[in-house]
Amino acid sequence: MAVTKVAYTLNPTWTTAQHADLVRDAFIDAGLMTAWYDSFLSGTMENRILEVQYDAAKTYGRTYYWFIFTGGQMYMALATGWNAVTHVPTGTQYLDFYATTTNAVTNHRLITSWTTTTNLVITRYTSQTNSSFSWFVIRNGTSSTTNFHISNAAVGSKISTWYDLNKVFFHHYLIANLSTNGTMGIIRFNQYYMLRRSYHPWGLANRDSTTLSGYNGTQTDFAVQTYGAVGNFSGSRTTNLVAADSYSVWADSPKYLPVAFSNVNPTYATNVTPVFTGAQYSDFLFESIPEDFGLSMHYANNTMAVQDTLVVSAGVEEWEMINVANNGTITTGASPMFLARTV
Repeated sequence: MAVTKVAYTLNPTWTTAQHADLVRDAFIDAGLMTAWYDSFLSGTMENRILEVQYDAAKTYGRTYYWFIFTGGQMYMALATGWNAVTHVPTGTQYLDFYATTTNAVTNHRLITSWTTTTNLVITRYTSQTNSSFSWFVIRNGTSSTTNFHISNAAVGSKISTWYDLNKVFFHHYLIANLSTNGTMGIIRFNQYYMLRRSYHPWGLANRDSTTLSGYNGTQTDFAVQTYGAVGNFSGSRTTNLVAADSYSVWADSPKYLPVAFSNVNPTYATNVTPVFTGAQYSDFLFESIPEDFGLSMHYANNTMAVQDTLVVSAGVEEWEMINVANNGTITTGASPMFLARTV
């Protein structure tokens, strides 16, 4: 079954408020909310608050995704509580929020920047087998592409049982981050922002930190699930698995996908590029990626781009690339793809 794919577009020259409204429309249609929990202008910056109730009966069962829009930029931070009258996060600083500043972005993570003189398009991919699961791709013309996922309230019943939401809070602002290392392809689902109250804190950095770097770590540091695939040739372990040894100790060890090439995997009579479905995308949820999303590793002399199409069978099974990384070792290196099925 194919995903539901909807594009939300702003034509130039668009404004900061229009940018916020575009994100609002995509979030509402994805079932993340019915309206912003709070919405206000602070200085020149549009502040928007998304509340997601993962378990309203628990002390920290609500999560507040705090977005700031300014010019062509979009930023995000987290809070465990929010006062919609005074327009500030609640709780204890660093435990429950990083800072209360609403007219600057020094306490937020930059999602990415765009130019207001070019079309801005948010594409929403929502699973038809699990309507609570959506992924978003934002692009400005043909460049400045980013992708992300925010976990819907429906995952509240699927949070790993060892996380006590009376003591910690759950949040998932995830990005499918794809890369290559040597002949290996790597797919990481990364969490980009943490607080001390987070279920997965980067303790060595944020325990005593009062600077944003302690809470807003690097991509590898907050990987919540990682997949890899080795190269399509007879190489040594050092060559094929070079990326595995260079991972940060904070990242998950990768789960290796099969290489569907006959000279590597003799169970395949011919070479194919399979799309793997049903993969787990977070160690903190008892939930897999719906089957209208998939992972794949491509070995061919191609240069692929986000929103290109991978055709398995024309008109029968086609997938769109949410993200892709081209391996420089073209015919022997794995080029990872995160996909949404469109046909």
